Amino acid sequence: MNSSKKNLSIIGEDRDKTIISFDDTARTVVDGKELGTSNSYTMRVQSPDFILENVMIANTEGTGQVQAVALYAEGDRGKYHNVKITGLQDTLLVNRGRQYFKDSYISGSVDFIFGNAPAVFDNSIIHSLRAGYVTAASTEENKPDFVFIQCRLTMEDGLTGKVDLGRPWRPYAHVTFLKTYMDDHIKPGGWNNWGKESNGQTARFGEFDNFGPGAESGGRVPWAKQLTADEASQYTVKAVLGATDHWNPQSDK
Repeated sequence: MNSSKKNLSIIGEDRDKTIISFDDTARTVVDGKELGTSNSYTMRVQSPDFILENVMIANTEGTGQVQAVALYAEGDRGKYHNVKITGLQDTLLVNRGRQYFKDSYISGSVDFIFGNAPAVFDNSIIHSLRAGYVTAASTEENKPDFVFIQCRLTMEDGLTGKVDLGRPWRPYAHVTFLKTYMDDHIKPGGWNNWGKESNGQTARFGEFDNFGPGAESGGRVPWAKQLTADEASQYTVKAVLGATDHWNPQSDK
């Protein structure tokens, strides 16, 4: 769906039965060249005001040893309701535009939600299939990025190893978890600096009122922040996604 097409909707009957899948990876060769991560997608959405409901978007690559994007969302004011986005490494790329995910399910292993676009994940399940990292944000300085509100961070049965909430793909990565359940697959430290100590001085990783065995704050890395109630109140859907046109994806859903 390219940017010249506006106000498109794809509405499925059942997100477990209405499935769009493919298995390209960053190393898939087309016309003599590897696709690279951003071109390995099953679906790419560039259209503004796009709506996807009750559909599964899957990248079935299967090994998790190479980047393989399921959904590449970059159309402004994208709304994703009751969708499943499944893959392993680099499942969901949110890059440019503003994206809103409601009542959805996103699964993966390494950096499986990544990019630099403002995105809110509302009442959604974020499911780790293997040890790794939930997010890899590449936020620009002083810009909003990923906010998780009343979500559930769950793990695959039999998962071995632990999972970080995120690591900074770029120095000013910005990720916030609010009132979210975290199972015990989440590492006590919570966050990773991607092997670069200076990232701890610039990355903005925050948590507020989370709960569950993986939400204990006592062992968190010192450069992540436990927000006050006043600070957390600034992370509303409207505040994160509103911008100059005051978009509110909750007002018409």
